[in-house]
Amino acid sequence: MKNHKFLITLTLIILVFVLSACSPHTFTAKSGDFTVSGKKVCDIKAIDKHRILQGGCADGKYLYMCMVNDGDVTTAYVHKIDIATGTTVQVSEQISSDHSNDATYLSTANEIYICNCYNVRSAVTVLDADTLTVKRVLTFPFNLFSIAYEPTRNVFVIGISGGQNFTVVDADTLELRTDIVTSGDRFIARDTGYTTQGVECDANYIYFVQYGKNVIMVYDWQGNFVRQLALGNGI
Repeated sequence: MKNHKFLITLTLIILVFVLSACSPHTFTAKSGDFTVSGKKVCDIKAIDKHRILQGGCADGKYLYMCMVNDGDVTTAYVHKIDIATGTTVQVSEQISSDHSNDATYLSTANEIYICNCYNVRSAVTVLDADTLTVKRVLTFPFNLFSIAYEPTRNVFVIGISGGQNFTVVDADTLELRTDIVTSGDRFIARDTGYTTQGVECDANYIYFVQYGKNVIMVYDWQGNFVRQLALGNGI
């Protein structure tokens, strides 16, 4: 494998560095030929009782972060944050996106896809990235806990609820991409026993963030396990 250095805005990294005042402002984690770097971007103010950060994504200029009510996980506010300045530039109205466990930016449509992951686990709430208003609610063919868009293949990687397995569906039809998932309807992930969180991907790899030991599980697009990156307990 050639040396591969990447800088990714993974959901857990964003959440930790946005929220925690006691977290380090920067961190670097290395494992073999992989390097993950992150930095604290900003602090986000709670609205009402919506003080728990959940899913998030980025479009290159802005972060879009979901904050849910810690006593009633059925609604959320989405905060739009300028990455360069750390300034909150817009906040959505209260939306019914449940736990809002993960989110991804669909660059082809300028939309935010929020993985509800609670009452209706197959539901994904779609927002206009400019107005932060709800455009529609989609029903995916799987119950999912996480979602990430990959534009060169025009697909969503989704983590399947009830475990750590994952699959790939077409971004237009939401049908299983059998040219990628060639056996069965999912990839069988390495079970770490840690708590599943968000997923990110690029043209080369798929990255699942897990809590409990704060790791990133790296897979290739054939579903093969590549590496476990330990981020440490200090973040």
